[in-house]
Amino acid sequence: VENKGFEMELGWNSTIGKVNYYLKGIYAFNRNKVIEKSEAAKPYPYMYEAGLPIKQFIGYQYDGFFSSYDEIASSPQQFGLTNLKPGDIKYKDINGDGKIDEKDRVRYGYTDVPQVFYGFSLGGSYKGFSLSVLFQGAAKVSKMLSSYTAFAFYNNGNMYEHQRNRWTPENPSVNNPRFTTKAAGSSNNSLSSTYWQRDASYLRLKNVELSYNLPTKVVRSIGLEELRIFLNGQNLLTFDKLDVIDPEAYGNGVAYPLQRSFSAGINIKF
Repeated sequence: VENKGFEMELGWNSTIGKVNYYLKGIYAFNRNKVIEKSEAAKPYPYMYEAGLPIKQFIGYQYDGFFSSYDEIASSPQQFGLTNLKPGDIKYKDINGDGKIDEKDRVRYGYTDVPQVFYGFSLGGSYKGFSLSVLFQGAAKVSKMLSSYTAFAFYNNGNMYEHQRNRWTPENPSVNNPRFTTKAAGSSNNSLSSTYWQRDASYLRLKNVELSYNLPTKVVRSIGLEELRIFLNGQNLLTFDKLDVIDPEAYGNGVAYPLQRSFSAGINIKF
């Protein structure tokens, strides 16, 4: 495996009158590539891992939904299925042999490990008051929806909001396939494909803290060296395209999410 990348950090500190302030930014890029791997012989070059990132997703290429039985009849047969219906997912015939099978699986998109991490912070102080703000983010990263996050009523469970609006002949423009009674994993619509891949890039307002240091003269008059009062907020806002799950959640996102939290306190130094 070849692994290359770089990191960059820029900062600025200055004063305007009695206000001290700072700005700081960090950017890290890292990309790996499989140079050589012992792989079983495959019929097409696009099926090999060599030359691609580690654990890049593999699956079928989503090509919209079937809109009619005529379209199903005129399209490459999918996995020998004869029970396809309008509203089912249609896949691309990558090798052009007139049928969709495992030879049409390709590697696509980014992995679930971001190639880019970045962050920036800013803050300042004035007459004992201090403010600090931290943003963090990631880019060039993908997630695959699966199990509960992909399939409504998975494992006798419930349904997410994004799983509600489904394809019907009267509502063909939605981005969800038709409902089916088949269990996830046995349905044409639940196969691993680009349909389930999502851009997991995000920018998060990670931390904001406002504090006040009492004047030294006041603090020492009560026998203390320093007294600081603060209010802090964590994970306040997240900007992302994923929406369905937390972009930092592991795997398919079926995990306890990051919490937004607030705290207040007093630091005393004797």
